[in-house]
Amino acid sequence: MSKNKIRFIKSINHQTPDRVPMDLGAATVSTIEIDLYNDLRKFLNLPKSEIKPYCPYFGLVEPEKDIAEYLDLDFKRVGPELFKVFKINNNKYIDELGIIWKKNGLNLEVAESPIKILNHKTIRGMKLPRYNDWDRMADIKAEVNNNLKNDYVLVGDVWATCIVTLAIRLLGYANFLEYTISNKTMLWNLFEKLEGLFNEFTDGFLSKVGSYIEVAVMGDDLGAQQNLLFSPKTYRELIKPFHKSIIENIKKHTGAKVLFHTCGSVYDLIPDLIDIGVDILNPIQTTANKMDPYDLKKNYGKDLVFWGGLDAQNLLVLGNKEKVNLETKKLVKILGSNGGYIFAGSHNLIGNIKPENIVEAFLTAKNVGFI
Repeated sequence: MSKNKIRFIKSINHQTPDRVPMDLGAATVSTIEIDLYNDLRKFLNLPKSEIKPYCPYFGLVEPEKDIAEYLDLDFKRVGPELFKVFKINNNKYIDELGIIWKKNGLNLEVAESPIKILNHKTIRGMKLPRYNDWDRMADIKAEVNNNLKNDYVLVGDVWATCIVTLAIRLLGYANFLEYTISNKTMLWNLFEKLEGLFNEFTDGFLSKVGSYIEVAVMGDDLGAQQNLLFSPKTYRELIKPFHKSIIENIKKHTGAKVLFHTCGSVYDLIPDLIDIGVDILNPIQTTANKMDPYDLKKNYGKDLVFWGGLDAQNLLVLGNKEKVNLETKKLVKILGSNGGYIFAGSHNLIGNIKPENIVEAFLTAKNVGFI
């Protein structure tokens, strides 16, 4: 068994590993934007790369072998091609769900939501993509074999965008929030439709790679910087049953641990996430309200593995080498004591983050001792 896998197994079983496992690029919620990636390569005096973004919505890339080896990363992403995006003109695109996007730098932003009024007719009339419309698993087998050969722990990038996030894109943010209050029945019906879509894609993807992966990624953004997007009561009545069902379907196909990604202040929902079968919580946005690493570890460290935590909002942007070193050591000591922690960013590394701070954080985390 590879040292990466031994390290990971010890960590998820809340045993002390030789060092904290480290991730950059194992999922669309824990990777790096292409411009910053190229800056990182330049900072490290590595050859210019011809890498292209793999995600049609955002300029995200997976670190290549030389970066992975330099930072001593333990994980590699395995993911199918999800929703295709088709160009309308120089600035606008449309995806398979009918959502219209506009170009904003490296990213696409939702420009127009296709569902104006949510009712039985619009739900019945939704044209959803099918998993077998084309070969969404092209090159996956070769990717799996190559990463296994190189001793990486494989992460199945199943659903980083689940029912809430997708419903917001389909309806618009304001309409979605209004429906959580004024028309929960129609929103429930929409979630049922989306659940069928997710399960079809999950079945197709995990039937091919479920036996090879150690982590299955899913998630929904449920929190903002200060609070949840909706009340815990609304989550438990309207959303939780679908998250539970989707996780149960994932676990039918694989023995992998389920990583649930949700940004922001989600402390009040952690017991619910544990209840529905979440094994790993990501991204641990420590700058959000109530998301203090000490409290998380103390209250939920026996039930969850924490994945993330490295402050990508402030520390990596504004901090100097000494500050990054100090805060990284503190974070790893708190969340990594007795295992149960994977070191990664508090979201994708993007924008004006300093490349030298990325290097300092990962090399510091690698050398933190737990004794």
